[in-house]
Amino acid sequence: MTTTTDTPELQGQRAAVEALADSLTEMAEGAGVELDPTPLEGLRRLAELVDGLQGATTAAEARGALQGLLAAGVDDVARAIADGATKRLAGQLIGLLELAPGGDRTGPILRRALKAARKPPPAPRVPSENALIRPPGLEGYRLPPQMEVYQGALWRVTQSEEGDRLHLMAHRPILVTGLASDPVTGIRYVDVEWPDTWSGRPMRRTVPADTIATTTNLVTLAAYGAPVTSANASALVPFLDTVKHLNADILPHRTIVGRMGWVGAPRSSSGFVVGDETFGVPDGSVEVRPMDGAGGMLAGWAPGGSVGEWSEAVAEVLARYPVVGVMYLAALASPLVAAVGIDGFVVDLAGETSHGKSTALRLAASVWGDPREGAGVFQTWDGTATAIERIAATVGNLPLLLDETKRAGGSRARDTAGIVYGLASGQGKLRAKPDGMRNVSTWHLVVLSTGEAPLTGMSQDAGTRGRVLSLTELPFGEKSDRGARVTRRLVEAVGAHHGHAGRVLAEWLATEADLDAVTARYREIRAAWEAGSGGGVGSRLAGCAAALELAAVIAEELGLPVPEPEPVAAVLRLCIRRGAMEADRPRAALVDLLSWVAANPGRVVGLKSREEEDPPGGWLGKVDRDGGYSLVGVFARERLEAMGHDVDNVTRAWALRGWLDGDSSSHTRPRVIGPSGARTRCYVFTAAVVDAVMGGGAA
Repeated sequence: MTTTTDTPELQGQRAAVEALADSLTEMAEGAGVELDPTPLEGLRRLAELVDGLQGATTAAEARGALQGLLAAGVDDVARAIADGATKRLAGQLIGLLELAPGGDRTGPILRRALKAARKPPPAPRVPSENALIRPPGLEGYRLPPQMEVYQGALWRVTQSEEGDRLHLMAHRPILVTGLASDPVTGIRYVDVEWPDTWSGRPMRRTVPADTIATTTNLVTLAAYGAPVTSANASALVPFLDTVKHLNADILPHRTIVGRMGWVGAPRSSSGFVVGDETFGVPDGSVEVRPMDGAGGMLAGWAPGGSVGEWSEAVAEVLARYPVVGVMYLAALASPLVAAVGIDGFVVDLAGETSHGKSTALRLAASVWGDPREGAGVFQTWDGTATAIERIAATVGNLPLLLDETKRAGGSRARDTAGIVYGLASGQGKLRAKPDGMRNVSTWHLVVLSTGEAPLTGMSQDAGTRGRVLSLTELPFGEKSDRGARVTRRLVEAVGAHHGHAGRVLAEWLATEADLDAVTARYREIRAAWEAGSGGGVGSRLAGCAAALELAAVIAEELGLPVPEPEPVAAVLRLCIRRGAMEADRPRAALVDLLSWVAANPGRVVGLKSREEEDPPGGWLGKVDRDGGYSLVGVFARERLEAMGHDVDNVTRAWALRGWLDGDSSSHTRPRVIGPSGARTRCYVFTAAVVDAVMGGGAA
């Protein structure tokens, strides 16, 4: 490296540095201001470095001159470059430095050092208590290594030769602060919190755990103000997962339920939910989170008015009207069916309009909450099958009350029987979704329904009939002024006073009840009812009646009003007999068929007065001299199908019972029907069978 003497440019810059220093010093002293000497010192250092490079004779000397400056620190040089008064001169000196011998190699080194020196020192990385969301009990909350919260933001810290590097992950911290699970569905939830941008207050959302497991799901929290974007979501997903596991031992855990009734299985958890209230569990340990759209319904399942006023009004009605008493006991019995381990069932009140059916249903609704239409407890049949399923799933173990089956008009009326079967079985339909199957809704309850026609008449299925206690008696007797006054007073009373009795029962079940003893008591009651039920469907209906009697026993012990036992028992015995007879589908099919034949005497040989010619449409059959019937097979099968009967199963059952005189394959025999002498295959029934079936006796 050649030796270079001072250039005029360097000499001029040195003079300018000294002149500027003197000028600034004089101005500061005159103004009585203490001058910061750092930028001036930086200028002098730069001048010395340029001088050192100008005088360097070897590369080693050039590097030594630079190292001398770096060792002394470059903060003052950086300040000179940043200071308004010294910035221009500092820039000129840097330019001269790069023109000096060796400047092409030492210049970039100095510039990198100056760039690092000009960075403001990092704020002390002490977590800000205002930024971190720490509910009570979360002392010791830990962040993953290299993650820090300070200055109101969430940062990732990496190390380099130049020191810590900070990478912004979110402008506000977002943390997992709680865990939850639903014992019914098994779904896990997490509480995610962040400070609100506007108010600074903590915002919390409880979301399914898969919300923070993928970037697509996580970004949906932006709709609630979370500091999540498509740019940072991919980094926040592993961060939140790590936070959740690091703090699992201190994060609070609670139970989330999406339905009312028992919290989990009755024998594994004593908790019970009515509306948004919980019984038998510590405060805050259970959260009620109904499915979307069902939250408003829960508001109606709340108490109102006075329990004394309600009890007085209800007791007066129960003492006089046993059918109303059955509806009332059904409402109380609903949480008991899960407790004692029996299937849900339906209590159906059918009859002419304006005879008090809806009023009886309102009294039953008042056991648990507001019985007024639209309040949430008292529902109607005019919803879709899916909507009714979702209501049942939200009601859970409390009664589902549905008014007026005629409101399920159009094509939905044909689906009512299937809906009833599904409601009693406690499970919704299996439905697919693009990536698999949807969760099936479940419930375990008693359904209370009203309508002009019995629900059992909408289905020929014995399974449905075995789940329905069908009431066809007038709930308040024949229409009268007195009955009108009673119903009017009752509607007014339960509208103002309601929701108390159910809570008495719920609290007892959740805190005091011995469910083993309750189940044993139910079995005793059921055995007595089954003794006279006749077996089969009658036995199943006897189990339903036993649940209502159990509800009456418990209600009386709890001081709640109860109806007179014997009139209620008489109504239930009638329901069981009626249900058992209607559920005998082979008998019902033969009754329907013989009744149809009897209603068309002009097409029956032996009933038509003149038989010289074939009637329009042909002969249906003939009545034998001994009173037996031979019915043309084609017409009989056609009619049975039109009435909704399963022809093959029905005819097979007739043959097994010995009701048919026919061959073993088709169960028919050839008979001559009409004056033409033509032979046709007929179903042949003896007079004894016809008399027994049509008379209701044993065939």
